Amino acid sequence: MGTIQLLEGLSLYELDYVISKPLYKVRDDLLNRFIEYIKDHTTIQLTEHKVVLCSNAVSCFVLNTSHKYLKGVYSVPITLKEQNYSNTLVVNGRLTGRKVSYTYTKLLMKFLYQFEYIDMYIGGVKKYGFQDGKVVPLETESSYIVLLDKVKVVYSQIGDQTVKIRENVLLLRDKYKRTKSFTLNEELRGKRDYLQDYNNFSRSFDVTHNGNSYDVQMYKVYNINTIRGGRSYMGGSIQSLSSSQREELMINKKGCTSYDYDAFEVAILYTLCEEILDGDPYTVPLTGFDTKVARKLCKSALIIMINCKSTEEAKRAFNKVVKHDFDVEELYTKGLIPSKFIPTNIILEKLQEKHVKVSHMLFASTSCDLQYIGSLINDYIVSSFMQKHEVLCLQVHDAFIVQEEYDSLLYKLMFDAWNHVLGTRDNCNVTKEF
Repeated sequence: MGTIQLLEGLSLYELDYVISKPLYKVRDDLLNRFIEYIKDHTTIQLTEHKVVLCSNAVSCFVLNTSHKYLKGVYSVPITLKEQNYSNTLVVNGRLTGRKVSYTYTKLLMKFLYQFEYIDMYIGGVKKYGFQDGKVVPLETESSYIVLLDKVKVVYSQIGDQTVKIRENVLLLRDKYKRTKSFTLNEELRGKRDYLQDYNNFSRSFDVTHNGNSYDVQMYKVYNINTIRGGRSYMGGSIQSLSSSQREELMINKKGCTSYDYDAFEVAILYTLCEEILDGDPYTVPLTGFDTKVARKLCKSALIIMINCKSTEEAKRAFNKVVKHDFDVEELYTKGLIPSKFIPTNIILEKLQEKHVKVSHMLFASTSCDLQYIGSLINDYIVSSFMQKHEVLCLQVHDAFIVQEEYDSLLYKLMFDAWNHVLGTRDNCNVTKEF
């Protein structure tokens, strides 16, 4: 089997087994083949309960792969850590009692791989190192599967109406990225209702790119507690498209326009500190560096400085980003950098000097708090379009997409949202993307 490259922007493997009725036929087809495999190739004595566990594992596989197949995406991330299967599914903070069997999921993957329904890449820790006196993982790679022709034949039975209304729209994750249960307060119930309303509303619109339709339902992820994070995601939908691809998006066969906030979280940070952000926050003088390369380095560094809780953590993180995201040999050969060494410490120091007005907020792990405030701004825009104008507004990170006829309304609402949440229009700068 050939080497497969993992696609960017893929959502996580959802450990649930509730699927829509149009997928039952495909599930039953795969389940029958899986049961025959167990009978012929294992010593397992299948009881009624074990058949249910098999069925749930297959349903989970179908849930996570069928919509990818329909979009022509054949790489799907999967979790193979047993501990991830130990807890029941949490939906909007509530423990549901639904669990997917690790044992039968692992056996299912073995069957699918052995009989060439899928190819599989097993990730894991690629490099260990010392941090704070302890041996910890420094580099990890995710596990993923690739759908092969044999499973595509099975999926060819799928009809058109397979998009399941997203039930779980609020996720809370601990510091290890594990989903936690939580109590819905009045604010969170409002967020849940807003997202469920939006997801239902979005299904009445046809969002397409080059003839492919996209499910643009959203969910929110909070970190550590429910007042940190709150950024909205679409599970690898249009948010994983390139900027040039998003420019070609159509909503109900109409062209679109998009605006983006400039330096969104940095601008929020300055506003919270009651300071004015002058100029591009991602530039510092770096002799011999190409302007675009220097800006990309500085942007990565500043985001890390906002995310990390110490300068040492920031240094490690920035060096890791440079190693993975910047081909130093190629940049030097093309004359875009003066040497084969990126002065990461100097870049961090220069950025700290540049942002001295808000330096007390750097290396303080403030990113999740900024994301929360940003989510309030984003929700104001999307919900205003939906509730007041019955218009679908697509959120892609800190940018927004609507049909071209609503260009001026989008521009206005982005300033209104900033002012509504932060009480001022200071540091609010908006750029037209397309």
